[in-house]
Amino acid sequence: MAAHDQDKELVERLIAETNLSARMDALIGEICDKLREYGVSSPHKAFNDLVDPFREYFMLEYEEERGLEESEEEEEDEEEDEERNY
Repeated sequence: MAAHDQDKELVERLIAETNLSARMDALIGEICDKLREYGVSSPHKAFNDLVDPFREYFMLEYEEERGLEESEEEEEDEEEDEERNY
């Protein structure tokens, strides 16, 4: 199983165990209710506009981190292949 698959499986298990998805949905609902109280016409869009830059930042950071780990693994594999060829 690839490292990414293991990470994904771990995250899915933690979400299920902690009921994180339902808690996040409830929190987003509360935030949108407050935005509506303050007169925001489309609170879900306002919320998404607010968090999108953070999503992008964390996804880029995650992809960079995964890319570095994958490139290190590839280098190790190449070194092992070279050693076998000698």
